[in-house]
Amino acid sequence: FVKKDTNGFSDIPEMILETDPEARTGIAASLGRGEMMDELTILKELQLPLAIFHGEGDALVSVDYLRNLEVPTLWKSGIQMMPNATHSPQLENADEFNNLLNSFI
Repeated sequence: FVKKDTNGFSDIPEMILETDPEARTGIAASLGRGEMMDELTILKELQLPLAIFHGEGDALVSVDYLRNLEVPTLWKSGIQMMPNATHSPQLENADEFNNLLNSFI
């Protein structure tokens, strides 16, 4: 569960800067070696329940794309759209995120 701290979201740039610099290099290397699995195949074949939470104001990820994914085990048969949130709904609308996550669990 995520709680919004008293200083807003000023910790996001700090979290980005704390990311291991080798992470992107490692991801790129594994892509080059063909080690990444096809995410669409994983979703289609998934046997466990899956919830997708999405901020309704997110401009980075296409809602239409998400809605057209084939996910047989998708919770409530759809993407859970979160109001008052963009790309980081767990931070921007922590109460709603926590409520949805708790319901899913």
